[in-house]
Amino acid sequence: EGIAGMFRPSHAVSFLLLTGFIWIIEVVIVYNVAASVGLELALGNALLVLLVLAVGSMVPSSPGQLGTYELVGLSALALIAIQGPSALAFILLLHLLTLMGSTTIGVMCLLARDRSPLPLKYKP
Repeated sequence: EGIAGMFRPSHAVSFLLLTGFIWIIEVVIVYNVAASVGLELALGNALLVLLVLAVGSMVPSSPGQLGTYELVGLSALALIAIQGPSALAFILLLHLLTLMGSTTIGVMCLLARDRSPLPLKYKP
């Protein structure tokens, strides 16, 4: 169906609810990671950091956004007057968790398909 499925009200509502739920989870993760390194970050500020990181991820970058993620994250924190070693620790930990999450999901999908990534062979 592709994008045509979004023209069905039930699909659009489900999509929007799921999207909102995912964003809420992401904000809570950012908030908890900040708290784990001793940063007091309001939920609104956690959302701001998340939004700036999302926009920053659109910039073409190195694999895993190494360096770019940290630059954008530290810049987002500077907007709300958070700087220093704790800010860097927060961004590094958040980046690590993000990479671990997507990598874990990718490995689970590979295992679920019962395929080895190497060598890639055509199976009719």
